[in-house]
Amino acid sequence: MTTERQLGNWCKFHFETGEISVPSISIINTGNLRSLFREADEYEMNDVDETTGRVFAHYITSRRYDIDYETAARDQRMALREYMTALKAWALGRRYNLYGLVVLAREHAVDLSKLVNPMWVLEATIDTPLAMKHIDGIIHRIDDLTSDLLNSTTERLATGTLLHMSPPTSVGRLWVMLQFMLKARGPALRRGRRLVAETLPDLLPGMEEYLEYIQRVTQQNEGIDPGEGIPFEEDVAEHASRPYASGTCAVYFANKGPLHIPNSFLNENLKRYATFKVDESSHPSSELRLDSIMLDAGHVIIHYLVTGSYQCLQPQEEEPDKKVSAELSTAIRVYVATGIMGLPQLREMTRAEIVHLGDQLSLPVLITVMEAAALSFDSYPGIAAYVESRVL
Repeated sequence: MTTERQLGNWCKFHFETGEISVPSISIINTGNLRSLFREADEYEMNDVDETTGRVFAHYITSRRYDIDYETAARDQRMALREYMTALKAWALGRRYNLYGLVVLAREHAVDLSKLVNPMWVLEATIDTPLAMKHIDGIIHRIDDLTSDLLNSTTERLATGTLLHMSPPTSVGRLWVMLQFMLKARGPALRRGRRLVAETLPDLLPGMEEYLEYIQRVTQQNEGIDPGEGIPFEEDVAEHASRPYASGTCAVYFANKGPLHIPNSFLNENLKRYATFKVDESSHPSSELRLDSIMLDAGHVIIHYLVTGSYQCLQPQEEEPDKKVSAELSTAIRVYVATGIMGLPQLREMTRAEIVHLGDQLSLPVLITVMEAAALSFDSYPGIAAYVESRVL
């Protein structure tokens, strides 16, 4: 039988450019950080810069993470630095299961992003390795940021920017350049293509060969002469939009909505509930009413049908416990709905989300949420087993 090593009075974190000591009692009382110091009172975090390290250490000792928003609102460069720090703190919260830090850092990241040029925010997000590695669903945030950039960019702005942009030196900058190329025309677009061709092999080794392979396969499948090449703009847009060219379905949840989704994304179970309108269009519209499912759960379902991933609307509640409780309530409603709609993969995703959110709540708060959901544990043994595991 082994005896756990006793900690000294202080534990030291070594960061990329500095080190910080934290009282051992704070380590013992914070998540699973005690396990980092099994062999020594020091721990290496060489992938974390000192600024982020200080935020991390301050949270451990105080359970706080504060930002001077008044100054950040006047200085975009400062706001961008704070945004990048918040992203990394969010990632550290995920890495070490510090759910309080996750909630605080995520809120700061969302709020700070509104103070910064969308181009900078998108680039910084992609170029933050900690975030890309540890934040679940970061790709969906990148999708949203990409949409924000495209929606705020005119053809004139994209053309002018591409004419003066330096060659991209990071994947984030490369991605931003590609978005501007969707809006630009003429010499600016040609310059963008040239810069991408020059930098792609270094920034994404192997991607050039992959794209060539995809082009050959596409040409073979569609009977295109390899010498003709594949058009870059209009034809690519046409091919990319095919899944969305099947007509749309207006989906109502509990008499609210509608949320719209291409008919091609409806599975067979859902199509049985849909009422198609009679018209002369080659892509008829349809209507689907699911009155037993709340709109917040409906958003998750529609997002899953389009992207294959789980994402819920951000709750309006401000207090962390109330926010997590609201997300958990939504997840429970989604879990119930997946049984009705025959969506087994979403059901498994939702089960994991319920555990993830439930683990962030104290047992009394968790029980309150479950009681409000009024579930029959006999009908949902998986949820019952999770709640029992928290009680034991």
